[in-house]
Amino acid sequence: MKEQKHKSIFRLLIKNSFLITAYSVLILLIMSVISPFINPHVFWIPAFTGLAFPYIFTSTIIFFLLILLRGYKKHLLIFLPFILYGTYVFSGYYHPGWFNNDVPEKGMVKIMSFNVRLFDLYNWKNNEHNKNKIFKYLKSEDPDIICFQEYYYQKDGKFSTSDTLIKFLSANKVHASFPVVNKGLYYFGIATLTKFPIINKGEIIFPGTSNMTIYTDVIMFDDTVRIYNNHLESIRFGKEDYEFIDKIDFKVDSVEVRDTKNIIKRIKHAFTKRANQADSVAAHIAACKYPVIVCGDFNDTPVSYSYQTIGSGLKDSYIESGSGIGSTYNGKIPMLRIDYIFHSPIFNAYDFKVGKEDLSDHFPITCLIGKAEK
Repeated sequence: MKEQKHKSIFRLLIKNSFLITAYSVLILLIMSVISPFINPHVFWIPAFTGLAFPYIFTSTIIFFLLILLRGYKKHLLIFLPFILYGTYVFSGYYHPGWFNNDVPEKGMVKIMSFNVRLFDLYNWKNNEHNKNKIFKYLKSEDPDIICFQEYYYQKDGKFSTSDTLIKFLSANKVHASFPVVNKGLYYFGIATLTKFPIINKGEIIFPGTSNMTIYTDVIMFDDTVRIYNNHLESIRFGKEDYEFIDKIDFKVDSVEVRDTKNIIKRIKHAFTKRANQADSVAAHIAACKYPVIVCGDFNDTPVSYSYQTIGSGLKDSYIESGSGIGSTYNGKIPMLRIDYIFHSPIFNAYDFKVGKEDLSDHFPITCLIGKAEK
């Protein structure tokens, strides 16, 4: 009797395996779209589904179309609201740009955010050549404000950065901070360069890490504007982690299980550290009496607690004026948009672009910002 009951349950599961799988994917989608509102310190699992949102959303659409073809009408009505909301969320990764505003002829300020990976310092054979390629690109773009992350300065001038940049850039006023200094000679940190007068500088220190945020008050649009330059916690994968990801074949052996656990642990640790950092930056922005421009490498996607927390009340210049895929990570993982330019509603953004030059492990991003009409 028990055997027959088990067989009937098994047959029922097989018969409904399609719908069971479809609803499992839908649950993952729901978890991913609510993950930005859940602090990873409180519950960290949703953050992983947020990271995978583009793939979960694509899978949900496929199941939605299959349900449509099979004529499961009542299930369509359950899926439809989440498909519509997922489409809205997906605009943080792909934006058609159909209704972007034309760029005004006057009053525009060009903003750039760029993680330059220390100007390729550790590529010993080609670092000067690659640094000069970055310089050539910066010269051609000539932004009015540049927020650099993973910035490097060498005091003896043998690997020139700041001293050369200020000679050919309009943005020749420098606010740099270096949490790591080796031998009093090698400086590792973050820098904001601007053509506008700097009237105040400050830092937001994140305990237990070399990542940080700096803020720079400038006179711009006949007003004081605060520029935040952020470099939030990275996952800090080592070479062996990337090699494991490249070669992963999902064999269940002890080595693969160990390496998978190690990667999950690193990602979880980064999620929780970024949550604290995002809270600190958001609180600082909320207390700021000036309009703000918020740039940087968040090391987090648009479906994340960091993005939601820092971007709350601000405009995302990519969503406002971008077109096409917004991916900013120059690596083997597609659809990773982790670099941003936000701004106060007092401004409008135009002509957001992701530069596809192969200069770093991040692509540079630029946009034009102007005062919004009243």
